[in-house]
Amino acid sequence: MLDWIATFLTLISFALISYKNRYGFILQIIAAFFWISFGLTIHSYAIIFINLFMIAIAIKGWLNWQPTTRQILSHNKEGKVSKEEIQRAVKKVLYGGDNNDSK
Repeated sequence: MLDWIATFLTLISFALISYKNRYGFILQIIAAFFWISFGLTIHSYAIIFINLFMIAIAIKGWLNWQPTTRQILSHNKEGKVSKEEIQRAVKKVLYGGDNNDSK
C-alpha cells in the first residue's frame, strides 16, 4: 500500500511541477518519505538512497524556484500593469534577479 501512495503522490508532484506549480516540490518530498518507508519495509537500500537524493533535489528546486513573468505581474491588485513592473519583470527574466543597476 505504501508503494501505491508514493507512486500516486510522485505522479501528482511531477504534474504540478510541469504546470509550473512550486508546491509540486513539497509533494515530492512527502512522496519521498513514503518511498523511504516502503524501502525500509522491504529492506531496499537503493530505494532509500534515491529518495534521500530526491528530497535534496526537491529542496534545491524549491529554493531556486523563479516565478514566471505572469506571476510577477499578477501581484498588482488593480489588474493594471505599470511601466516599472514590466521593467522589473523583464530584468528578472533576462538577468535572473532584481537588478537595480541598468544594463
